[in-house]
Amino acid sequence: MTVANLLGALDGPDLLIILLIVLLLFGGTKLPHLARSLGQAKREFHDATTNAAPAGTPGDDAESTSSVTITRGELDRLRTAAHDSARRTDPDSN
Repeated sequence: MTVANLLGALDGPDLLIILLIVLLLFGGTKLPHLARSLGQAKREFHDATTNAAPAGTPGDDAESTSSVTITRGELDRLRTAAHDSARRTDPDSN
């Protein structure tokens, strides 16, 4: 009997008993962690079997992996220029 056949043979009360046993074994606080771990393992297995790069690896999106470096002086000059520009367009703000 395969796992798929076994799961297909289980109905409501059987699944409820199995879930209750799992809850007793792992406790309510560890179930979310267990579910996340199983989901992550499933994703990693799927990525490995399809030979696709896992989500979040560099190269997925060129814009998300690029970075900009700016010095403190350049940042201060840009802030001053933006402040001066805003002051020129709105003479009431001082």
